Amino acid sequence: MNRELYNRTVPCKTEDERKSAELHGANDVFPDLLSHDLRGSMNVILNYSELLMAKNRSLTQLQQEDYIREVYLTALQTSNLLDNLLLWTQLKSRKITASPEVFQALDVINDLLFLIKTESKSGDVLFFDEFVADEWVKADIGMFSKIVKILIYNALQQSPDRGKVFIRMYKHDNVLSVEVEDQGPSLPEDLLNGTAGVESLMMRRSVMINQVAMLGLVVSRDLAELNDGRLVVSAQPGRYNRIGFTVPLASEIEIARVYEEIKRETC
Repeated sequence: MNRELYNRTVPCKTEDERKSAELHGANDVFPDLLSHDLRGSMNVILNYSELLMAKNRSLTQLQQEDYIREVYLTALQTSNLLDNLLLWTQLKSRKITASPEVFQALDVINDLLFLIKTESKSGDVLFFDEFVADEWVKADIGMFSKIVKILIYNALQQSPDRGKVFIRMYKHDNVLSVEVEDQGPSLPEDLLNGTAGVESLMMRRSVMINQVAMLGLVVSRDLAELNDGRLVVSAQPGRYNRIGFTVPLASEIEIARVYEEIKRETC
């Protein structure tokens, strides 16, 4: 849906009212968009499964392995979509609250990367950027991990075949920024310059980034905001997209308490 047409159709007196209108519009459109994605994924799984079950002798061993891999990756993508959809409904009904704790961000991300590389067989395209800060943060560790997982899977899906995905972390202004960079199609310009919300872009079937990825961005943004952070997007057209989020850094007092607890547990 064209943004100008949408604004004319739902006139808003204030910015908050405009955002509220976009959100309610997205709530109505989400099920329709996602049902198409789910149907497409299920068709892929069914078609390849039928070929494999038929034990077609014309299929080479390599073709069979490719089909099995395609079934697995499509099932994995569908599972992630359903997880995000469930989380989105819980967020919108305010059934989720953050339980902040102090932890080292790099430890959590390293554990997550091992799992993702195993699941998606992406070990040869997923890298840490040269500049990675190992910092203590204060956030809900489950939500932090979920945001990173969503952004990495989105990047892997958006990148061209064998396109590299980079992860970088750096601190500034008492927050830690975690960014995931991919080499996929450029993000919509009005998302980059802040003139369009993620929900409004979900309603456009013409945007380069798919609706499954957009739902992931909606969930990531809401989870980041629950942890006093925000979603950050940037891009160099034709070169890369960077999508990240911020979380508060832990204070020196909070870090000292963690070390005291570790010391007591080891005594």
